Amino acid sequence: MQPNNGYMPPNAPCYFCTAVAHDMRSPLTTINLAVEVLTSVMTNEAYRTYLAMILRASASINLQITELLKHQHPALIHVCKYSLHDLLDEVLAQAADRLELKKIIVNKCYAKKGAIKAIDPVATKMGLMNIVVNAIDAMSVRGRLKLTTLYIDRVYTILIEDDGCGISPENLSKIFLPFYTSKTNGLGIGLAATQAIFTLNNISVGAESKEGSGTKFILSFPK
Repeated sequence: MQPNNGYMPPNAPCYFCTAVAHDMRSPLTTINLAVEVLTSVMTNEAYRTYLAMILRASASINLQITELLKHQHPALIHVCKYSLHDLLDEVLAQAADRLELKKIIVNKCYAKKGAIKAIDPVATKMGLMNIVVNAIDAMSVRGRLKLTTLYIDRVYTILIEDDGCGISPENLSKIFLPFYTSKTNGLGIGLAATQAIFTLNNISVGAESKEGSGTKFILSFPK
């Protein structure tokens, strides 16, 4: 038998994600139960605030698992007209705890013309969330996150920029590859899944970065 030299069937990442998603449900339930018990006996309001953050993060993970499993079945994908500005605001709301913990400064620069596109809003939000979370992880405390929307020649563009550690040219070419990661405990499926989601929604995605100077993701929506 010839070695496969690292080749993996195109649908392998999907099967892997599904298996991981199923296995995550059980520990999430345990986390929720433990936090609920602690909350019931905790009197320190500061600690209760952090426990509430854990519950919100757990609920967010559970929602993403549900959507990940759903998107293994294309017939369940729901496409509708949705505001990109509303979608970005929902992503920021979902990432609020992470932003607060790192004291990240958010700058929104939205185009005056509303951006309404036919997309699967839940899946697209998951993809945007992955990019924003990566940006937050790359930044130090009191970093700056900038979200920009542009409308030029009837094409909508979303720019997501951070002032974090940046990515080397060598690694930048690999960030959308399944199972590639530069994080110590990363799985390397986040941005690969993000690109797949955007492709299904006819959204092109690219990235620019300079090591030590931050990263910019560029999302383009067709006419």
